[in-house]
Amino acid sequence: MKYDVKIEDLPPECKELADIIGLQSVLDLANYRGGESLYIPKSDKLTRAARDRQIRDEFNGTNHKELARRHNLSIVWIRNIVHPS
Repeated sequence: MKYDVKIEDLPPECKELADIIGLQSVLDLANYRGGESLYIPKSDKLTRAARDRQIRDEFNGTNHKELARRHNLSIVWIRNIVHPS
């Protein structure tokens, strides 16, 4: 049976999540992973591969310092991204 669930029907710990991602997404997540512990990584972990790809695309062979400033990383970190071991 399907119910007409509203955000105010949710337990307090789910209301904020529903405000952020939407009620239907919370209900879908509950159907998919309900009852399990769920780890959600920080956003920088989710965007790291895209950031590193962009840095490699912007790298011209000599602009380590510029990329470090632009992406708020150290020059060593930029070198690790553009010259992986």
